Amino acid sequence: MSKEYSIADARNMFPTLIRESENTDIQVTRRGKPVAAIISIEEYLKFKKTKQNNFWASYQSFITEETAAEVTGEEFDNIRASDSGREENPWL
Repeated sequence: MSKEYSIADARNMFPTLIRESENTDIQVTRRGKPVAAIISIEEYLKFKKTKQNNFWASYQSFITEETAAEVTGEEFDNIRASDSGREENPWL
């Protein structure tokens, strides 16, 4: 369960929020709307580890996951129209 504090409260209680963030997520709000989060370093490192930093690594991950799911390609059979999209020119 996360806790919620306004920016003003967060500013006044910053050391306390850092201690609390070791056990729970903290949402910081402006006028009642969430604008930031304070999380533990463990949560941050988990997020950072799972995030792909470049296109090639993301692509390889996608291919591995899709191959494991045995995609046949039939999902894409009727997506594209079979006509050329152009009217025939009667003068040719």
